[in-house]
Amino acid sequence: MKLNIHLYLYFFCFVLVFVSCKNAKKSADKEISEIYLNQELQNKLDSVNELLDSSRMKDAATLNNQLIQLANSYESAYFLGKGYGISGYIKLTENEDDSAFYYLNLSKENFMQLNDSVNISKCLANMAILQSNQADYSGSELSSTEALKYLKDGENTNFLSSIYNCLAISSHAKKNDEEAIYWYTKALNSASAAYDQKLYANNLGVSYGYLENYEKSDSILSNLLKDWTVIQNDYLKSKVLDNLAYVNWKQNPNLDLENEFRTALKIREENKDEWGLIASHSHLAEYFSQKEPAKALLHSRKMYETATQLDSPDDRLEALQKLIALETHENAKRYAITYTQLSDSLLTSRNRTKDQFAKIRFDSEKNREENQILKIETAEQELEIERRKLYAILLVSAFVIFGISALAYFRIQKIKNHKKLTEEIYATEQKMASKVHDEVSNNVYRLMSEMDNQKDFISAERKENLISKLDEIYKLSRNISRESSPIETGTNYANELKNLISSYKNERTNTILMGFDEINWEKFQFEKKIQFYRILQELLTNMKKHSGASLVVLSFKLEKNNFHFFYSDNGLGSADFQSIAKNGIRITENRIEKIKGKISFASEPDKGLKVKISIPL
Repeated sequence: MKLNIHLYLYFFCFVLVFVSCKNAKKSADKEISEIYLNQELQNKLDSVNELLDSSRMKDAATLNNQLIQLANSYESAYFLGKGYGISGYIKLTENEDDSAFYYLNLSKENFMQLNDSVNISKCLANMAILQSNQADYSGSELSSTEALKYLKDGENTNFLSSIYNCLAISSHAKKNDEEAIYWYTKALNSASAAYDQKLYANNLGVSYGYLENYEKSDSILSNLLKDWTVIQNDYLKSKVLDNLAYVNWKQNPNLDLENEFRTALKIREENKDEWGLIASHSHLAEYFSQKEPAKALLHSRKMYETATQLDSPDDRLEALQKLIALETHENAKRYAITYTQLSDSLLTSRNRTKDQFAKIRFDSEKNREENQILKIETAEQELEIERRKLYAILLVSAFVIFGISALAYFRIQKIKNHKKLTEEIYATEQKMASKVHDEVSNNVYRLMSEMDNQKDFISAERKENLISKLDEIYKLSRNISRESSPIETGTNYANELKNLISSYKNERTNTILMGFDEINWEKFQFEKKIQFYRILQELLTNMKKHSGASLVVLSFKLEKNNFHFFYSDNGLGSADFQSIAKNGIRITENRIEKIKGKISFASEPDKGLKVKISIPL
């Protein structure tokens, strides 16, 4: 009996070893093939980079297309990411910003498959800079913030400083120079190259000037003029000289600073720094606007000419504004028409670009979801194949067990005349029968039932249902990003609240603030700021969705150590309000409980909604 059991075990082990060896051979062959493939792809990538270094852009583009085709045929996400990234760079040099953004986004998507945070952050940083150059500052902030999520300590420090600089530029464009100073400071502290440090320091000094903190601005810029890196670099030197003269003139318009302005202008002319010339002529036009209008007009014209040559619409618009103020009536009228046409054209073009950038990102997100569905389906198919293999193994094992059991039975019959041995055989037989029933038969039956129940596992209906659900999940996450976006809880918290409130104000709905400016928000703890912001957001969202209110009154009051907030609107109201906004009320009440506050709701038909909130400080 023991001999037969051993035979069964040997046979079962042989089956397992055979399957394992077969899979191991396949795995080894695949690994060897991938080594040769990766070496071939790496050689092509190195050749592309050599062509780029020698500025042979056309040859680099041709070879890079071959790299992408080969990487795509072998589904190599890493080399696809590299290839698409190079395509983005080439398109950028050709001033094809839409195409450059498209390829950079493709590069990012491939690196995301590998969780390659270094290359993901590089792609996002370049996308953010490209968006900033196209005045898509909101999109640039989104890409920059996403890039920061993938950066790790000690990695990509150069990209880290450029991301901070990009965020600073966006902040300045949105007239928030306090925030710009915050990001320029972080850019300065994280930059490793001396040139970058001085450039960011210059930008920081200029930002203090925008806030009319001329003493701080003068200190930073004056110290830069003593720095050896700045002294040796004409580009930096002329920039700092020009900005320092402008800051000093803004601080005291009676100062004679013509020599300083012209020194910076001369350096830029000698070095053919055309972008710097635009800044010099702009500052000189302002400097002479009251003293010598004729000179101011001359520099305004030169600024306009240079900006036109460089195809810089923003600088052209600024120059046109100066010309309108300085020219004769007839010329001013002509410039005003040009200004209007250029402004409208620029707005249309940038809106189109923003929409294109947004569409590219949306399409890539959608494709990623569809690819994820395909991967899930492929994994399910592979799992089904493995289940069938296991079923076959178990079925063969069951036949082996049956054969062994039959042999054991016949052997037992031969020695049945021995009573003691018969009793032992009987006990053994009962034990085997029980084991076969409990441990093998039941498992085989359960597996067969499961297989039968799941034979239509990947039906078209299931596929459509899965896609529909994933689509719903995508939409829900987009809203939450949006609703969970970072909140400024520092000194700019009051502006953050005002921006939130104003975002719900439109032609149909007006909002009135009472007592807002009397609140000292610095008394609020971080958690209470966050929760109150979200509560206010939920109330305004509910108003927009359900009430149809035309007037919303928000009252703020600080009484000893308690903050009182009153919300009132003239919407439709409803006696059944709690059933309409049940989830919103529950979420709001949970938020209030977290900060140990109190809330009460009152709503009646045609009398709007009233909410009272008290929060201990």
